[in-house]
Amino acid sequence: MNMVSINNTAANSFVLASLRQTNNDMTTAQTRIGTGLKINGASDGSAQWATAQSIRADIKTQDSLTAGISVAKAKADAAVAGIDQITKLLDQVKVLTTTAKAGADDAVLSASTLSELQSLNTQITAVIAGSGFQTANYLSGAPAEQTVKIGSDTTATIAVTTLNVKTTGALFTLTEAIDDLTGASDNDNLEVLDVAAATNFLTGYQATLSSFSAGLESQLDFLNTLNDIKSSALSSIVDADMEEESAKLTALQVKQQLAYQALAITNSSSQNILRLFQ
Repeated sequence: MNMVSINNTAANSFVLASLRQTNNDMTTAQTRIGTGLKINGASDGSAQWATAQSIRADIKTQDSLTAGISVAKAKADAAVAGIDQITKLLDQVKVLTTTAKAGADDAVLSASTLSELQSLNTQITAVIAGSGFQTANYLSGAPAEQTVKIGSDTTATIAVTTLNVKTTGALFTLTEAIDDLTGASDNDNLEVLDVAAATNFLTGYQATLSSFSAGLESQLDFLNTLNDIKSSALSSIVDADMEEESAKLTALQVKQQLAYQALAITNSSSQNILRLFQ
């Protein structure tokens, strides 16, 4: 004959087991909704977790690489912008000298022309000084080869040799010649102001820097594309479907309530058996 237990029944055991599983599933759903992730640790899938961690490490390394390239590009772009401005100032110098040379031979350089030339010279110096980024200035820093790492391979680099246009080259020669002009200078002294040479010197250097910057920008575009691909792959592995998880949580809450009701019914049946012995 089967024994009747008032403490534990098959129905009770089944309901409790179902309730326990439902509570666990609810915790999982709530965690996924809270974090937005379906893979929060190795317990959610060891293979997926390992793959996700590897992708995250790759993205972190790539972000560091991208940051370095971006800074190097900004340094070059600052110098290119500076040269643009200096070239405009040199155009003004050319206009002044051309106008002065068109005057009477051996005429003394006018005070206004001298003042304007000196003012332009001061502006050129200021532009050079202001064309740096962070601690680097590719127009006034010590000439050197600037090498930028653009890939995980140590040999993957792009380099450019910087110049100090403030102390060397045709621009330096021009600015020094303007500094040497005085109120007693005559128009013949303007012959030493080789604006064309200074402009050609700068535009040549600008082309080198622009090419360097373009190479860095191309690599940045490539790295950003790779980053998007990796981020998309990571998302497909670990991201939770919020609509699905929300619907699942609602269904589990209903299931939990039904389990509590079933448990109450089985407990009520046990109480009825006890009343038979009263």
